[in-house]
Amino acid sequence: MRRVLLFGSGTELWEQVQRTLASRPELDVSAARSLQQVMAELAAFAPHLILADVDAPGLSRLGILDQLARRPGSPPVAILTAVDSAQLAVRALRQGAVDYVVLTPGTLARLPERLGALLDAARPPSAEASARTAGRHDAHFLDSPEMMHVVDHQGRIVDANRAELEALGYSHGEYVGRPFLDVVRPDCRQTVHEAFGAVVRGKPVQSLETTLVTKDGHPMDVEITAFPETAGSHVVVVRAIMRNITARKHDEHRRERRHQQQLQTQRELTARSQAELERVAAELVTKTRLATLGQLSASIAHDLRNPLGSIRNAAFYLKRHLGAEHARIRPFLDLIDEEVQKADEIITNLLGFARAKEPVKGPVDLRKLVECAFAQSRHGPGVECNMQGIPERYVVWADHSQFRQVLLNMIQNALEAMGEKGELAVEASRDEDYDTIVFRDTGPGVLPAIRHRLFDPLATGRAEGIGLGLAICRQIVEAHGGTIDLLEGEQAGAAFRIRLPREPQGQDG
Repeated sequence: MRRVLLFGSGTELWEQVQRTLASRPELDVSAARSLQQVMAELAAFAPHLILADVDAPGLSRLGILDQLARRPGSPPVAILTAVDSAQLAVRALRQGAVDYVVLTPGTLARLPERLGALLDAARPPSAEASARTAGRHDAHFLDSPEMMHVVDHQGRIVDANRAELEALGYSHGEYVGRPFLDVVRPDCRQTVHEAFGAVVRGKPVQSLETTLVTKDGHPMDVEITAFPETAGSHVVVVRAIMRNITARKHDEHRRERRHQQQLQTQRELTARSQAELERVAAELVTKTRLATLGQLSASIAHDLRNPLGSIRNAAFYLKRHLGAEHARIRPFLDLIDEEVQKADEIITNLLGFARAKEPVKGPVDLRKLVECAFAQSRHGPGVECNMQGIPERYVVWADHSQFRQVLLNMIQNALEAMGEKGELAVEASRDEDYDTIVFRDTGPGVLPAIRHRLFDPLATGRAEGIGLGLAICRQIVEAHGGTIDLLEGEQAGAAFRIRLPREPQGQDG
């Protein structure tokens, strides 16, 4: 016979429930009106199921669930009430109730059948089955090398074997009775809680990976397999087997880090390759433009120099034969000479692209060449050239004529930028492979808009310039195997750096 204990307030409704259930021959029904009576009936009557009111006497709402949760071996509890609340029903089921029945005339008539299903689920295991379970527990549980534990339907640890206690650092007394979630790392608890809920509903969990925290605070990666142990269709306890996979996870993390590093390296190589392709493409475009410009220059330079020569000769003739009465005309003739000279320099620069030659390198005294180039440059009386940064008898390995052209262009650019007053400083230094020459001026600096194309042909920041000086410098320096660039971060003026390979056997200086 199935034993059912009613725990309610003794109202007419509960009297009617008791009469309905007592009329069924397969049920043995008893009633309690206080928690003390319930505890006494648990020992004397040993009910298979408790039907409790949501507001049982002497307890807070659903308080009976909390009370019985603290008592090992308590029978399942179904809530029987007139309070129709979905929120309250969910709360009751989460606290361990096996059912939530709202009493109406219809549900009261069907109550015996509903209780029959609950009692079937709550049928305790037979003595023979219990003995078999205990035998398995003794033989495989206590001394297994794998971590094992048993939890009740509320997730509290009922027992744990020696391997698990030693791995986590707890004594048996410290470990048993606490919620298993206490030893799960906080960020993993939700996943473990959901998996435990599935097991309580009868669905085993295979190979759940999570992280525990040992008593001394160290993380431990484990793989959990959990399965329900039932009595009839009711889950009595949940058994779990855990395997320490910390070393494996470390290996996986190490492989993942190595894989990410390889991906990063591959991305960097791809980026470098892409940048190199873009550089080569830009260089090809530049060379194509230079070649086109050179061809154009070569075709028109001869035709331009002939009439320029005629203009220069005519101006010279007029200067020789004009009398004193035409003195006011003489400045205009000087202006013609100056402009013809500028035009001739432009033509010379244009021809530099068309007639680029391989440098014939030899030792070049840098200080003397700078002095010569500065003396030949057009500059105001307030402009100085400071060469204190050039060591005495500093020799570079270059084509004398071509490098002189580079120095002339660099110095002339600086002088035109500074105007009538300023200082041009030239510095030189060397390492094992390169000579480095830096030109610093006190002018206004380089416009940001042309920095990225400063060395391209026809790029200029001055209204009177045509933008060939730096392009020629780059062409010559690169033909020497060197580099030329604009130094960034200068507080005032502009600074250009030239790097030239040293003589393979070394040079004096």
